[in-house]
Amino acid sequence: MAESTDKRLSAEARSLLFVLEELSALVHDLDPADYSARPGSPFESSVGAHVRHALDHVSALEALEKNQTITYDRRERGTDVEVDRDAALERISILAELVETLGLEEPDRAVEIEHMLSCDGQTTIIKSTLKRELVFVFHHLIHHNAMIANRLRLLDIELPAGFGFAPATLHSGNTPARS
Repeated sequence: MAESTDKRLSAEARSLLFVLEELSALVHDLDPADYSARPGSPFESSVGAHVRHALDHVSALEALEKNQTITYDRRERGTDVEVDRDAALERISILAELVETLGLEEPDRAVEIEHMLSCDGQTTIIKSTLKRELVFVFHHLIHHNAMIANRLRLLDIELPAGFGFAPATLHSGNTPARS
């Protein structure tokens, strides 16, 4: 997966593609055992579980291909993406193509998002734009990349510079000395 150089892509799509590329490169270079290793605490997730969850949010954008409502609350747990690096890499590649397609659309395109408000299943639908949702998914992916980075630091695995940091953090220069 190579970073897109298509100047017609929205800045939001290019940013999301960049973070997907970072994740893909990291997953590609990880030992399969480190990718799927279950942490000791039941409150921590494997790298693969974070990848799956983050990609579920990108996958929610697939609804836009059919002019349907985006629903981030519907996620599949226990998929191959959680335990198999190759499955994750394949899914990242597919989702990068989706983001490239969406990045060529009108950024201010109106979209609808369905959110669950309570555990009894009550939902609400809100109006949004494609641009806003690409930015949301971009930041959600960075958030999970940060958690992946923390998990890998515990395993003494060196990370690419800047991995898991938001652009604002990198821009301000307030990153820890160790990446």
